[in-house]
Amino acid sequence: MVYPAGADYFFVADEGAVGKFTFPGDPYAPAEELRTIVGAPPLTYVAVTVDNRKGSVGVNMYELAAFDADGRKYTFSTVDTFMDDWIQLVGTETNEDIDLYNRFVDAINANMVYADVGQVVTFIMASPDVDLPSEFTRIAVQPSGMGTDVEVLPVSEANGVDLSFEAPQ
Repeated sequence: MVYPAGADYFFVADEGAVGKFTFPGDPYAPAEELRTIVGAPPLTYVAVTVDNRKGSVGVNMYELAAFDADGRKYTFSTVDTFMDDWIQLVGTETNEDIDLYNRFVDAINANMVYADVGQVVTFIMASPDVDLPSEFTRIAVQPSGMGTDVEVLPVSEANGVDLSFEAPQ
């Protein structure tokens, strides 16, 4: 199967959670602003919305991985893990530094999300891979970080899977 870049995808975990996303996604403005301020390398983003209202375990979106025809793996993790690295680049000598540090803390906390059973949540995933190919041979997620991959499929193959959900703001 070929997975073109820029298409819509979904997954259904064995435990009942359903996720959807466009791969890759649009830049995530809050992270991009902070990344630019500290001069960190660019990222590629994916916003994964997970409906865990019928799930039986919580979801932390441990990993999203895509593979190209050469077998290269492109790994995405939650954006707060990158922000944790970036905050180390912020000084604490001036009031401006402290204000920026506090902005980072707020952004990290806002992106440390978890989808409890019964909840709908959007996870912002990111990867340092910015030169992605135009198509992939496989896309998979680890929604609960238990080392078990869940295959991702094109939305065109949803066949009765309800993808009409949106995360509350």
